Amino acid sequence: MKSILNSRVTVLGFALLCVALDASALALGRVRSAVLVGQPLSLTVPVQLGADEDISELCIDADVFYGDMRQERSRVAVTPSPAANGQSAFVRIVSKGVVDEPVVTVELRAGCSFKTSRRYVLLADMAS
Repeated sequence: MKSILNSRVTVLGFALLCVALDASALALGRVRSAVLVGQPLSLTVPVQLGADEDISELCIDADVFYGDMRQERSRVAVTPSPAANGQSAFVRIVSKGVVDEPVVTVELRAGCSFKTSRRYVLLADMAS
């Protein structure tokens, strides 16, 4: 009985190792822009890529909420752009509608087969 259990644990460990070796090294960073009430949303998020990943080949999309109101996807542009080095890139998120709530939430998703997601909850400042 113990040998069957040990062999199952070994097989499970090997399977997990194979999945881990195939996993993406994609990582989403912190937002690098300010959110201003009365201005359209314009954010930049750094993306750390794996050795064999290209930002133009990743499936990147975002949902944007002003307060509880989701902005229509047709009014939100998500644009990936490579950085100077090959291991990092940036995603720019721009909304056509002006920010009219003090809280803005962005749910950013990247990756086609292995999705990486991050939720950003941002407090909007008053435009001067």
